[in-house]
Amino acid sequence: MRIYKKIITGILTGYLSLALATGALAEQKVNVGLLFVLAFK
Repeated sequence: MRIYKKIITGILTGYLSLALATGALAEQKVNVGLLFVLAFK
């Protein structure tokens, strides 16, 4: 489970970094942020 969570975290972190870098996906940044929070609940 810990490995699975690391994979999900890595994917979300990469996507969030890309969204922040482009600055054009404001709504998706919020959605990714919510998924990121849910992943740690």
